[in-house]
Amino acid sequence: FTKNKYGTNGERGKLCGDNNAGTAEANAPVAYAFICICTAETVAATSECADGKTERVQDSVDSKSEAEKAWDKIVTACKRQPKPTTVTPAAIRQVLTHVLSRIGALNTNSTAGNDKFTLGTLSSSKCDGTTSAKQCVNYKKQQVSVGRKLSWIEDLITAEQFLAQAEKEATKAAALQQQLLNINRLAWDVYTSAAYDIENPTQELPADQSGPAKLTKEQDCNKHYLNKKCKNPCKWDETAIEKDKRCSLDPVKAAEQQETQTAGTGANDGKPDCSKLLTQQACENANKDDKKHCGWKKEGDNDHNKYKEMCRNGSFLVNKQFALSVVSAAFAALLF
Repeated sequence: FTKNKYGTNGERGKLCGDNNAGTAEANAPVAYAFICICTAETVAATSECADGKTERVQDSVDSKSEAEKAWDKIVTACKRQPKPTTVTPAAIRQVLTHVLSRIGALNTNSTAGNDKFTLGTLSSSKCDGTTSAKQCVNYKKQQVSVGRKLSWIEDLITAEQFLAQAEKEATKAAALQQQLLNINRLAWDVYTSAAYDIENPTQELPADQSGPAKLTKEQDCNKHYLNKKCKNPCKWDETAIEKDKRCSLDPVKAAEQQETQTAGTGANDGKPDCSKLLTQQACENANKDDKKHCGWKKEGDNDHNKYKEMCRNGSFLVNKQFALSVVSAAFAALLF
């Protein structure tokens, strides 16, 4: 706001667009529109903007000091109004919508063709402030002329666009920050896993020296920080909060490993104990080196579980085959 705009040559009237066609000077910052709406020219204002606002800014005399005093009181009144906690594009758009809806809303003149472009109270075709019914500003020239725009409305639109773009950039920045955090976490996991592998190299026995497989424990699984290294009987859980708990022991797979390991050691003769294998897969896994140690089947008449399929020792089949071969040999000897 510049008080020097108000001199003795009808500056108030020009800033308020005080004729039917409006004026170019009315395309001024919104502060000057408040002077047009809230003050009168030849008489005291009638509190159009706020209670007790009766200042006047005259057209024919030097009114610089009067305009400055009036503006200070308008600012004080505005500061008492509720404000948004945050200025957002939506808040600016709401203000724009409300202000634009007020243009022409208080026109009571019968010739509405000219007065529909006015902001403020109007009962005639001139916003000269000579009565309370003429405390207004006429924007007809700005709204009708091709290519002309109202400066302070354009300023608000620009502010809305800038804030909207800033919100988009802030969203992108937050997404990039999250990606960087994920990359940093992955890099740290790779580093930790690699450091552990270097300090704890895997010891593999030659094929002819390999003994029974070592049973996997929970601690063995917890040492793996990468999904690709978390292998059976371990399982990977990406949602685990603690990094050393993402790879944990799968109880089902661990039980199968225990069964196979127990069967693999067997008794003192090195044969598997088929009765300890509780699943068909574990039972079949016990048959190695093309030897039929165990079988998933029902048993003979003397077995109280004869109707139940379970893992049973396969030696009785071998014994029967051996006995049959002995009988066959003896029978052949008799024939020849």
